[in-house]
Amino acid sequence: MVQTGWRNVGAVRRAFVLGLSFALFALQPTLGGAAIIESGFSQTAITVAAPVADFYDYTRATTALWTTSAEFDTGAYTNTNTTEIADSVTLDRIGPAGVVTPSATISWWDTDWNNRQCFAIEHTDPDAATVTEYQLRLDFPIESLVAGGFLQADIGDLRAVGADGATSLPLWLDDTVSDVIWVQMDSITAGTTEDLCLYYGYNAGIATSPANHTEGAVFGYTSARDIYYAVSDGYTAPGTDLNVVSFTAANEVTRSGGTTVTLAAAGDLATFAAAGTSAGSVFSVLGPISAQATTSGFDTLVPISFAGTRFVSPVSRDGQQFSFVAPFGDATVDLYDGTTLVTTFLVASGTSYTHVADDITAGNSAIIESDAPVLVAHRSDLGGDTFALYPATAGDFYGVRSTEILIGYGTDATQVAVSGSDAATSIAPGDRSDANRLIGGTVQGGAAADGLHLTADQAIGVVAHEDGDGGESVTVVPSFELGSQYWIATDSQYVALSCPTAGSASIAITISPPAVAPRPVTCAGGPTVAWAADTADLVVTSTRGIEVSSAGSGTFSAYYETLGLEGQTSLLGMKQGRQYTWPEPLLTAGADEGLYQTTGIWESPSLDIGAGSDVYGLVAFDGDVPVATTLRVQMATSSSGIPVNFVGPDGTASTYFTISSLPSVADFAHDGDRVLRVRAEFETADPAAATPRLDFVSVDHHLVALDRSLAGSPTVSVTTTIDPVVTMSYLLRVTTSNPAITGSTATAVYRGDTNLANLAEETVRFVNIGMGVDSVQQSVTLPVALPISFDAGNPHSVVIDHSAIGSGITVISFAWQLDYAGGGSIFSETDFDVEATAP
Repeated sequence: MVQTGWRNVGAVRRAFVLGLSFALFALQPTLGGAAIIESGFSQTAITVAAPVADFYDYTRATTALWTTSAEFDTGAYTNTNTTEIADSVTLDRIGPAGVVTPSATISWWDTDWNNRQCFAIEHTDPDAATVTEYQLRLDFPIESLVAGGFLQADIGDLRAVGADGATSLPLWLDDTVSDVIWVQMDSITAGTTEDLCLYYGYNAGIATSPANHTEGAVFGYTSARDIYYAVSDGYTAPGTDLNVVSFTAANEVTRSGGTTVTLAAAGDLATFAAAGTSAGSVFSVLGPISAQATTSGFDTLVPISFAGTRFVSPVSRDGQQFSFVAPFGDATVDLYDGTTLVTTFLVASGTSYTHVADDITAGNSAIIESDAPVLVAHRSDLGGDTFALYPATAGDFYGVRSTEILIGYGTDATQVAVSGSDAATSIAPGDRSDANRLIGGTVQGGAAADGLHLTADQAIGVVAHEDGDGGESVTVVPSFELGSQYWIATDSQYVALSCPTAGSASIAITISPPAVAPRPVTCAGGPTVAWAADTADLVVTSTRGIEVSSAGSGTFSAYYETLGLEGQTSLLGMKQGRQYTWPEPLLTAGADEGLYQTTGIWESPSLDIGAGSDVYGLVAFDGDVPVATTLRVQMATSSSGIPVNFVGPDGTASTYFTISSLPSVADFAHDGDRVLRVRAEFETADPAAATPRLDFVSVDHHLVALDRSLAGSPTVSVTTTIDPVVTMSYLLRVTTSNPAITGSTATAVYRGDTNLANLAEETVRFVNIGMGVDSVQQSVTLPVALPISFDAGNPHSVVIDHSAIGSGITVISFAWQLDYAGGGSIFSETDFDVEATAP
């Protein structure tokens, strides 16, 4: 390794090689020592006209240097930056603000996707159970990513990849709330923490969502799952028949005890006879269903997704009864009448429990708190007001005020903002256990003012009371549980709808009874909620239900009254057919991660180095070039203006300075130019893991001349060192004005030491590492192809390096050998010496 000293870069770098690409020129005869060299060349009659040798000291030059972020920032970045690694230029990462390096523990799925966000799924609770085909609700910034251009507007380039790093999982964008998606995991193993990554930003064109990116795929199953429960004690004998309608094709619904019905297409209906259904019956499914008893007083089946540990049930009349199922284990339940604890009881796992509490005070809320998740259904002691309870929740609710809506408060100082479909607004405050009645509704499904939007700052429970001709009520679920499609499972007297809106926007809804023309309904109002109702009788068949769906996937809340029974039933959507396990897996969202740009450039500004000798020396740079990456540098100079012709060490645009060939001598053609620019090019074939890194780049200019003539056996005096590992380097450029030797080549030949007889040849080396030349005898400047013309003013450059020697003065002699293109070789008439002085 040839070495010399560097300045201003905080490290010792000493490897210098010949800056032009030359191949080894084989002298004939083979040279073995100084005497043989001198006598082995034939003399010719050619006269070398006015040869000039210029020696330049590398250690005495002015250096243009870029090594800090501030210095790099004076230039221009293209897909590069200095922010990822301070004071170093790397390729940019693709993605939104804050994008970070991908985790090395999670392999990148497919580099056709620029970005990902990974989630750790921790399922390590001692009581956790392994689950399969399990849905996870993920918060993900869809809107901002689309706005920033990182995600297609139709999210066709969004993919979910599970722990195996290979499988694209079922995924669905929730249309009820912004920036939420659902993913169905193949499995989540108890006792483990697994990874799920969302990939986005397709870089290979336009991506299309795969077939499993639907609501049905996310909430459907390949094997039966226990999803729906008959919680109410009203299902005890004599019970009632139960109609079920499927949301998906090829569905099978099995009631505990073994009875199974098959539903071939979405909307198909089947009936479970009363015998066999009892309080606590479980219905397993391959996909979501809508269910309704054919007799008043039963409401819907309760989905497992309604399991919770805290419920608030506002009441205003009659005595209260609550039925419980504990799906996951024994649960100890406290029941409060307002703030007063009424009773504490045990709900044994897998059984139904009914408690009659006629002392819940009108105007209060029943508060139910449990140490394990339970499913809860309510009915009055008169057999009416039947509904499934939803866990107490804060946020937005949409419902229809048909006579009244009741709000139950679970926490003191709760504020509920109320907006109507007639644009009326109010505030409904309350403390723990209060029940607030929002009265004034129109019976039979409401009217234009009866769509209500509630926004609670703390957890509440909401119930829409009966419509004036019966004893039924319906639970009002939070807005994120709403759907854009529902199925009615029994004959309907009317359907009432409440729709989230923006401004005065309306939502078009179609009601499609079997074998009857679809009925359009418009949900209108504003500014935040709209209302609609269809008051015509609608009839199911023995094999087909009634579809209620919106155009454009607009979501809405809906309930219907059973024809002839005066009982209202909440409509549940496909999303309520999800699984729920307890303890739940815990999700921890990671940061946005991004690939590196595959290519990038950093260019320095134009630097006026000033007038002077304007001789350029070494080009050097350092950094890191991992496997599968490239880092290379070119320079451009001009006498004025902005240099634009970037070239490498041979003066052409096809070559580059690279770390493996550094340091290199700048091509002589730059000499005399006073304006300098440098360009570094970056490339990676492994954008998920690797970027080249540029730590500094420098160009030596205004080299100090040591001697400028071959005449008179010149001596070049230098100061060296006695350190044997240090090499001193000098640039020798030879020019001639004789046109007769055009196309010839020049070689500096070692002629021995004139002072020390025992001086080893290894103390002087001529090095071109890039061409594999490391000779103790001669410096070869023959190019790879045809010789570079030795024209007037066209110098041949040779780096002369000599190793350190002992103390004192050592004179090392060289001569110029000219290999004439027309044949033969000659020596210059005069030798030149390097006089090295060491301490």
